[in-house]
Amino acid sequence: MTTSTNLLTTRPGPHRPAQRKNYTKTNWDNYARDLTLAPPPDLPLTNTIDIDNQIQLTTDTIKSALDNNSPNYKPPRAHKDFLLPQPLLQLIRLKNRLRKAYQRTRNLLTKQNINRLTNQIKRQLTNFHANRWADACSKVDTNTSPSERWKIFKRLSGNSQKAPYPTLVTPQTTARTDQEKATLLNQTMDQIQRNHNDPHFNNAHLDHVNNYILTHQHLFNPLPALQPDPPLDPLTSPFQEAEIKLALKKTKNTTPGTDGIPFKALKLAPPALLTHLARLYTACLSLGYFPRPWKIARLTMIPKPGKDHSNPKTTAHSPYLAP
Repeated sequence: MTTSTNLLTTRPGPHRPAQRKNYTKTNWDNYARDLTLAPPPDLPLTNTIDIDNQIQLTTDTIKSALDNNSPNYKPPRAHKDFLLPQPLLQLIRLKNRLRKAYQRTRNLLTKQNINRLTNQIKRQLTNFHANRWADACSKVDTNTSPSERWKIFKRLSGNSQKAPYPTLVTPQTTARTDQEKATLLNQTMDQIQRNHNDPHFNNAHLDHVNNYILTHQHLFNPLPALQPDPPLDPLTSPFQEAEIKLALKKTKNTTPGTDGIPFKALKLAPPALLTHLARLYTACLSLGYFPRPWKIARLTMIPKPGKDHSNPKTTAHSPYLAP
């Protein structure tokens, strides 16, 4: 966690990050108009590579229409839970005054006081954010509504209020850096998401299924290319726009996946885009191919309240998939 202790306003550098877009205030009429006038081009869909290229092109087209008709996101004001206490603010102001004095006088004693205050402020900031994080997590339980839980999570994980994830400890290793923690959580999830293995589990049936897959691999891999005259079967009949529209109507407006496209963007899509998606889905079904971009999920790990947060198994996870 890095938290600035400088209250002075500085001029931004020449390379500024791209502005986030606020999709809650999108002009949906203009969005639908843009996609109607310039829908994603239809590429030939004869193999899995063509499908992957078409998915990327479709995603870019939808994102472009969204961004062109959405205002920039304005970060909300700091929540009252994250307002720094007055004693800490006074220390920061004192440090800034001493720094100005040191820039004029270059007094070594002033420099020593600045270093001492900087270390003191860093310690207090770390304790402040850790306590706020623990207090907020302790208020979340099974009775907390999903919407309220999401608000708390967003408040805790905002760009300007990032709370430190605790150090993770197992008998084999200790994860301190973000990369080490992500790797350890990934390994833990892989160990947990395994086949159920208890006295009532039928190993003979599992062996039968595994052997069948090994001896019939051609049935479990995508076709190399579309068949010229696919057999007529209700299970593989072409998708219709009405089917997609009905499925979207039943879908909740959940958090978007890694592509950043909300479900609302598909629900309010013009007929031209639905026709395009129907063609894409039909090609996936005909080839027996589930595109990798639609399998990737972003997992948010949330420490469970009242548990040992150094144990990677005491975390709840929320997956977010692409629409």
